[in-house]
Amino acid sequence: KTCPDISARIFYAFSQARALKSWAEDQGYSEEEIDSFLDNRKEKKKIYARAETYLAENGATDEAGFCALGKAEIAKGSIIGSLIYEN
Repeated sequence: KTCPDISARIFYAFSQARALKSWAEDQGYSEEEIDSFLDNRKEKKKIYARAETYLAENGATDEAGFCALGKAEIAKGSIIGSLIYEN
């Protein structure tokens, strides 16, 4: 949302989330356990903190930084890059 040149692949991200949930179920986690983890505020805080650290460490502190990092992730073909595209 911070870079006007990059958008999210919403449907792809949703399908990847469904695949991840299916994988977790295949590993023996129940739907209740998965939902409990996803709703856990402490876990959400940890995930968001890791994301904020990653962004800051990679220069995404303003619009130009977010755009540069997003374009770099797309170019690398990283997991993050696969969830976004350049407009």
